[in-house]
Amino acid sequence: MGVGAGIRDGIEFARENTFSIAVVMGGDDQDNPDEMRRVLDPIARDQFVFVQGSRYMPGGVRMNIPLFRRVTTGLFSIILRRLVGFPVTDGTNGYRAFRLSIFDNPAIDLRQEWLNHYELEPYIYCKAIQLGLNVTEAPVTKHYPKTHKGYTKMVPILSWWSILRHLIYLKLGIKR
Repeated sequence: MGVGAGIRDGIEFARENTFSIAVVMGGDDQDNPDEMRRVLDPIARDQFVFVQGSRYMPGGVRMNIPLFRRVTTGLFSIILRRLVGFPVTDGTNGYRAFRLSIFDNPAIDLRQEWLNHYELEPYIYCKAIQLGLNVTEAPVTKHYPKTHKGYTKMVPILSWWSILRHLIYLKLGIKR
């Protein structure tokens, strides 16, 4: 059904089994599992409920990032920052952690069919910001392999529309 549906299933499994925090990272070998503490620690110290990984903030690292990805991830972060009024530096990074209790809020509805693909992750980030939850970013490494193996399954234009449309839908009140 898509990456969003898979993440939603993982969130539901974690909640049903009384986990309190979840970490999401890409399955494409671009994220370093050894850096998980970077996104977990701010939550463990009870300072934040959502921590977004960032390759662009001080301490973050980006290795072998193709120019197209640098431009598009930067552009998305600028758009997101302007629409939600939060100092986003890396809105598309798939490395993040959050308290599962954020999903007790009925304003976050993961069961919407339009969230089955790439929309779910930025949707959760946006909703956490819009709801005034304690959100921050943490520096992480994003390593792009020199070969295209494991690079991305995203399709230019179609996948980017999938990521951008939630911003438009939420801003205009078309979706919740």
